[in-house]
Amino acid sequence: MVTTIRVLYADTDMAGVVYHANYLRYFEQARTELLYAQGVDLARLHEEAGLVFAISSCALNYHRSAGYGDRLAIEVLPVKVGPARVTLRYEVRCNGGDEVYVTGETTFAALDATTGRVVRLPPAMRDAMARAAAEAGHDWPG
Repeated sequence: MVTTIRVLYADTDMAGVVYHANYLRYFEQARTELLYAQGVDLARLHEEAGLVFAISSCALNYHRSAGYGDRLAIEVLPVKVGPARVTLRYEVRCNGGDEVYVTGETTFAALDATTGRVVRLPPAMRDAMARAAAEAGHDWPG
């Protein structure tokens, strides 16, 4: 799935390029849109199942700089699903081009909202990630 974001002036640093940490916000937006597109409502999972989700790891690689006014296309794809965690891969392209500006991965875990302990992912979320991978033309990673 691809989410498009326009770079705001507030997202840039003194050099006029996207401040490096803002890509994590862009990844969060893409991740949230992916989940909604697959029918996963995190607020409902919190209310009905007492679950919250937290990023347990993240990695970014910067290849080129984007700047104010650029339109970024953030592609997100599930690459690994375990019993309690999902790893997503991201590629950021700029202004409709093919060149990759930023790549990255995040892993999020399901947590019991009361205890903060890691718990199993709901089956519906696992199924949603399988659908997302299949829609992107990738074999389900497991």
